[in-house]
Amino acid sequence: DSVSKDIIAEAALYLGMGLVNLVNILSPEMVIFSRDPLPTYQPFWEVVTRNVTEGCYVGGQGVPEMALSALGENAVCVGAASVVMDRILAGPEI
Repeated sequence: DSVSKDIIAEAALYLGMGLVNLVNILSPEMVIFSRDPLPTYQPFWEVVTRNVTEGCYVGGQGVPEMALSALGENAVCVGAASVVMDRILAGPEI
């Protein structure tokens, strides 16, 4: 359906523009996307990565690596647990 494809392409364009702004401000080494169905849709992924590659300033870190998460629906839980473990393993603060 051409209307659906246009909507997905527009969403990818806006997501790419937002990511360009975040990448230019924060300079991350990597951007990781959830494995929800939309980012795995190849035309969507291509538009987002092209926008980020073309729009990022190439100074400093350069263009970040972009990947799909391997954690699936457990990503939030794993991230929260890793923050707690980092604080526990860091030891007491003086």
